[in-house]
Amino acid sequence: MAPGQRIQRVAVIGNIAGGKSTLARAIAARTGLPYHELEALARRSPRPFDADLQTKLDAEFQSRHAKLIGESTWVIDGFGLWEAVRDRLLAADTIVHIDHPLWVHFLWATKRIDGSSEPRGGMSTHAELERVFPRIWDYHRRIRPRLLRTLQEIADTKTVHTLRNPAELAVFAAAWGGG
Repeated sequence: MAPGQRIQRVAVIGNIAGGKSTLARAIAARTGLPYHELEALARRSPRPFDADLQTKLDAEFQSRHAKLIGESTWVIDGFGLWEAVRDRLLAADTIVHIDHPLWVHFLWATKRIDGSSEPRGGMSTHAELERVFPRIWDYHRRIRPRLLRTLQEIADTKTVHTLRNPAELAVFAAAWGGG
């Protein structure tokens, strides 16, 4: 982005329970850009898992996501399907990658779930942690390396902020009015 150019499309990306939503909402509030949470776009097949239904749901997500990133302004929080990540990163002018140490995500997920007044989807705290912890680990082990390579490939054409720990997140968030 050229000096003095106003941000128009911001992708906030990273592992579960890293502070993405809080930061993305602060950026949207400060800039006046519309805020979108990808969790609202992505739907999962109910149990028992139905591969045909999931294929349909994934196609619906891809269509909604393509329409969203085609908009002229946005702040998008979340990850969604890997197939959509590269398209979103290419469409963004600014990328905020929250890349805390792995233990931070486990700790913050535990605090979030344990501190919630109502279990999500009727699940107990233990069941919710059993669902979330493998996803945190899978992102770190399988998805994060691909994301780091992609960010490196596009870094010359985008403004990329990588926040490597909670202290860096706090400073960045404070600058955007979310501290």
